[in-house]
Amino acid sequence: LAKSSIVCYNFPDNVLFPGEEQQPRPKSGLKGISDLTLAECGTLIAALTDKSKHGLHFVVKPDLHDALYYSRSPVIYGAPPDPESKHSFAKRMYANLKCDCNGAARKSSAAATRLKRK
Repeated sequence: LAKSSIVCYNFPDNVLFPGEEQQPRPKSGLKGISDLTLAECGTLIAALTDKSKHGLHFVVKPDLHDALYYSRSPVIYGAPPDPESKHSFAKRMYANLKCDCNGAARKSSAAATRLKRK
C-alpha cells in the first residue's frame, strides 16, 4: 500500500490486519488473510461491500508517499471499536508492520447517549 501511496480506512476492529499473526500462532505458520476464521472472513466481506462512509475503503494519497513509505503515517486505519470493545481507540498499522492504538475513539453506546425524559 505504501509504495503505491494507498491508505486503507475503516478496517474492521475484530479482524487481523494484513501481516498480523494470530495468537497463539497456528502450526501451519500462516499469517494474514489465510489465517482468518470464517467469522472474520464474513466481517471483512461485509466491510468491503459496505458502500457507506463507514465501510472499508482505499484512497490514493500521492502527497503522503514519503510519510507512508517511511512509516511516519499509517497505511491502515482501523474502524472505531464497538462500545463493548476492550479497546478505547482504533488500531493503526504502518508500512513497517508496527501497530498502535491511537486511531479513532470507541463508538459511543446508544444507551449512554439516550436522554432521560422528565
